[in-house]
Amino acid sequence: MDDQKEEIENLRKQVKSLKNSLMLTQISTIVFTIIFGCQCLRLIQNYHYLLQQVSMCLESVNTVYSALRQFLLTI
Repeated sequence: MDDQKEEIENLRKQVKSLKNSLMLTQISTIVFTIIFGCQCLRLIQNYHYLLQQVSMCLESVNTVYSALRQFLLTI
């Protein structure tokens, strides 16, 4: 009888430990997902900024090319 009680108590401790481990895993997963999502958003913003800069650069190159072409046509 005492062996059964000890086994039941041991199983209860294991179940409690598993619950705590599961909760910790869930919290870690949520925190990781939030951090990963924030990093992805930051990367998307940086990529968007980079595309804007490249677009402005290409517009400048196009303007210079058009001006040079007009200059060469008038010569």
